[in-house]
Amino acid sequence: NQATQLKQLQNRLNFAMQQQLVKFQQILLQLKSSIEQLSPQAVLARGYAIVTHNNKTVIDSAQLKADDAVDIRLYQGNITAEVKKIG
Repeated sequence: NQATQLKQLQNRLNFAMQQQLVKFQQILLQLKSSIEQLSPQAVLARGYAIVTHNNKTVIDSAQLKADDAVDIRLYQGNITAEVKKIG
């Protein structure tokens, strides 16, 4: 009788562990998807660009002045441009 109960408990434990594993695999896949969507390459693929000046990412127009050269990274390719006007 105790052997049967032990076997039932083992089966329940195995089932519960499998359910937890599936749950955590789903969470991991969701997190992976979120990370992939936020990767720089994915952001560029949506039409955004990364602008740098002197190897520093430009996040504010105050970092630049007229005639500064900037590098623009696109999803496919890079561009070097010159600042004409800051507004």
